[in-house]
Amino acid sequence: MQTLIRTGKILSCFSLKKPRLSLVELTRETGLPKPTVYRICETLVKLGFLRKNSDKTYTLGFRLLELGSIVLSSLEIRKVAMEEMERLQNITGESVHLGILDGTEVVSIEALESPLPLRTRVFIGKRASLYSSAIGKALLAFLPEEQKREIVEKLDLKPHTKNTITDRKELMKELGRIKRRGYSVDDMEDSEGIRCVGAPILNSEGVAIASISISGPATRITKDKIRKYSKLVIEASQRISKKLGY
Repeated sequence: MQTLIRTGKILSCFSLKKPRLSLVELTRETGLPKPTVYRICETLVKLGFLRKNSDKTYTLGFRLLELGSIVLSSLEIRKVAMEEMERLQNITGESVHLGILDGTEVVSIEALESPLPLRTRVFIGKRASLYSSAIGKALLAFLPEEQKREIVEKLDLKPHTKNTITDRKELMKELGRIKRRGYSVDDMEDSEGIRCVGAPILNSEGVAIASISISGPATRITKDKIRKYSKLVIEASQRISKKLGY
């Protein structure tokens, strides 16, 4: 069991921002003894879960890609949502993002990137903040009250921009407003110069199981457009929810 926990710690160090890590970096990130990290990494290389590069750094292996593809293929919501995502992108010309809850973050499971030269980059597997992103706030707002409060208590409310909500009481108020109106807005709260509009995808009990958002440069998604885009994203999320039994 201890080896499994240590293996999980090592694999969790890798991210889109840190796709390549050295033995020294992994040792520092995990706090584990260097010989232990080396032994586990070399075993993971043999199993295909890690790759060892010519400069002796490690990157995630293709075996993880294979397993990830199996997970994604089993998510029915991706197939159901694609038609609506394409519709949103065709109407707005912006990037469209589908995410699900994973602990205290939202993870992208499907994405359509804007064809325009200036656009927001969205990657499948990318993690976003629950409290500063539109896709995160839409998902968080429509969780059961007890679960919502437990997650909010666990959040490390660090400011990403000057607009980020960093007070728990204010965040709970914002989540209440989102639930009443049916959509969320990221007004340059997660990244400077980026605005997003999101809405929840609900199951048969009215609980959020995913969320969908439109995102783009604030120069194009002006405050005047938020009302139009909020209507579009709500309608799309409602159609997806209906197909899933809501």
